[in-house]
Amino acid sequence: MLEDDDEFADVDDGDDDEDGNDAPTTVFVSVGAAGAASEESFGVISGVCDRLSLEALRAPTDPKQAIGTPAGNEAVKDLLDAADFAIIDLSHKRPTLAREISMAEAEFDAVFILLVAKTGTPLPAAIEDKTIIHYADKGDLRAVVEKHLNAMVDAWHETEEDEDEEEEDDGDDDE
Repeated sequence: MLEDDDEFADVDDGDDDEDGNDAPTTVFVSVGAAGAASEESFGVISGVCDRLSLEALRAPTDPKQAIGTPAGNEAVKDLLDAADFAIIDLSHKRPTLAREISMAEAEFDAVFILLVAKTGTPLPAAIEDKTIIHYADKGDLRAVVEKHLNAMVDAWHETEEDEDEEEEDDGDDDE
């Protein structure tokens, strides 16, 4: 709980928008190891992020920093801590998918995580119970990411408004 002196301190990571409210600024993006298909996915996702004034923070692609290694787990945790949302493209096979998803779920509410996969991608049994949005091509991926990022931003603002209302209600308990 904030002390009276810190009542107006900015405790959120987001930047102030034109109304003086905090706004989300960053998206953790995992598309798998470097390769033409994963580079294309990252390019589409980061392009949408740019258009929405969000910075795409890419998960490490260096095998020495792969999830499952101490350095990789720490690097991903740091990126997730810095991000407001997460997008994980499951299209590019890697043994760390379930771990990536569980790390994102530990950091974010489900509404702030988008799991996507190209139509026809075989998915591991460990993630079959997850909600996954499928896309057909680059244009479809762009539309899916834009739609869901806009919904995440709206949900983020609703969460902020709810928290502000709760803070205001806390001061009225004396009545």
